Parts: sequence; C-alpha cells; structure tokens
Amino acid sequence: MASLVKLATCRKPHGIKGGFSVYWDTPGQNQIGPGVKVYLHPDLQQPVQEEDAARWFTIKSIAYGNKVILYVEGINDRTTAENMVPFSLWIAAQDLPPLPEHTYRLADLEKCALYDEQDHYLGKVVGSFFNQTQLILTIALAGGGQQDVPFLPVYFPQVDISQYKIVARLPQEIEA
Repeated sequence: MASLVKLATCRKPHGIKGGFSVYWDTPGQNQIGPGVKVYLHPDLQQPVQEEDAARWFTIKSIAYGNKVILYVEGINDRTTAENMVPFSLWIAAQDLPPLPEHTYRLADLEKCALYDEQDHYLGKVVGSFFNQTQLILTIALAGGGQQDVPFLPVYFPQVDISQYKIVARLPQEIEA
C-alpha cells in the first residue's frame, strides 16, 4: 500500500461555485494541477493511512497566487463546500510530480538521520514547522532531548534524500 503525503489544509470555502481556499503546508508547492486525485481528510491534524482514505476527489481547477483556490469535481456550490470544511488535503506519494534539484518534501526530510561531518550519529529529524519566515526542523538528539534548528545550509550543508541522511553542523549551544 502506497503512502500518502499531506499537501495543504482548508478551513473555509471560496466563492459561491464550490471552491476552497487552501493553504500549503510547505510554501511554493504549486506542483499539482487539474486531473490529479486528492484525498480530503476531515481531520486537520491526524495523519491518515491510504486504506482509510475514502473521500477521493479529482482536481477540476487550481489557481495559485497569494492564496490557492481549489475546485474539485462534484462540488459545485458553496453550501456543499461549507459542509466539507475543515479538511486536510492529501495525495498518494507516487502521484507527486518530481521536484526540482535541491528541493525536498517535508515527509522525506522527516525520515532522515543526522550525522556530523565525521559521520558520527547526531540524531534524527522528528518533525518540522514554518515560523513565518523559514522551515524549522525538530531534531531528536542522540544524547536525549529535542531541539528546533532552522533548515539553513549553514546548519545542514548536505542532504541525501536517497539515503535519508543529512550532514549537520549544529549550533554550538546544542549538544548532540
């Protein structure tokens, strides 16, 4: 069974024709378009397994701008749209388009182990979030505890998604 990837959340409808205002979990994810199948999960926080995904829809149109407006087939009026929100928007991992070079999906980063430049294990990425300006990785440190670190090249100079390995230069005040 393939895995699902969360792309966005929706908390309100848009307009009178059944549209939705969606907010990407990762800014700049304007990768999907009409014809793509998406799952609308009624829980904004909890992950979903593909075998539990029952509300699949096909994207009719999607407009990217300062906010993303999504229309799906079968939803044609505001009342129906209002009854569906809030929801999180998911896609099957195999249906995701390829990313540009040096670009990563959060789901992939959150599978990575961290090593220093001498290949000593430092910990693993256990979560991520945006703080209005940048991506922050939450690290479970090998010596115990967790630390939030900005996902910047100065701290993470090498990322090898194929090996789920990140070379890290953690700030001095963090003891792995």
